Amino acid sequence: MSSAQKITDLITAAEEQKTYIDEAREKFWKEVPARRPVTPNLIPDTYAWTGLCGGEVNAPKQIIAAHNGSRLSAYTYNGTAASGTLEVVTLDKLAGKGIGFGGDLKKATNGPDGNPPWDGSRFRVLLFDADIARGQADGSPGWFFVLSKRGLGHYSGWGRGEFATQAACFVNVVSQSGDIVFFPSTNMSATIEVVAGDAGQGWLHKHATRTGWGGEFRAGFRGRGRMKVALALLYVGAGDHGGAYVYAQSLGGSYFHKEGVIYGGD
Repeated sequence: MSSAQKITDLITAAEEQKTYIDEAREKFWKEVPARRPVTPNLIPDTYAWTGLCGGEVNAPKQIIAAHNGSRLSAYTYNGTAASGTLEVVTLDKLAGKGIGFGGDLKKATNGPDGNPPWDGSRFRVLLFDADIARGQADGSPGWFFVLSKRGLGHYSGWGRGEFATQAACFVNVVSQSGDIVFFPSTNMSATIEVVAGDAGQGWLHKHATRTGWGGEFRAGFRGRGRMKVALALLYVGAGDHGGAYVYAQSLGGSYFHKEGVIYGGD
């Protein structure tokens, strides 16, 4: 074999090795977020929403009244004029509410055509129909908080610490009018926004991160207009899974609502 051929073979081998290393590196960075530990959910009752609507399912309730007896609360802020309904929907009733399966929700469950249907999934979906007619008394955009949780404890300072925190959920915007925006998670965690452009897109998995923690947990609608939106599997925890779908229920304890295991639909 000539020297020229040996050099050519060495160059080819080096290029093949580089390609292999690049592909292995890309695969590693793609998969490593999902291999990180999943911390407990800091927000209570986000799997089956057992504390909302008095324990009733598939029956709309006035949003604020639907929180009676729950560890979560709802309220309008600073003179905002708002109204709406909240419904805890079982998976087998989603289609009847005009909420199809598919999209990103396939990350979490096998769906209605599974064998058996919704194989292994007993979570429930919150369906909000919120209408903000007037903003705050000072003219600022209205705030209608629909899931709020105090008493989660305090960290050393907002946005402080050398660690990442994350929030994620599934949302499905059935309809939207005006400039109303839905925030499934904000203040305590990184902010997730659900906007007009999400309407008609089916189920979307939304994820956001920040450094450290903020204040109390809040989810709510801001602006003016009307939005009908479904929310499932809200998760707030430490770490950053890079947008990969993860979920954990909360733990029993002083800062956490102990959730029961739900079997069946209605």
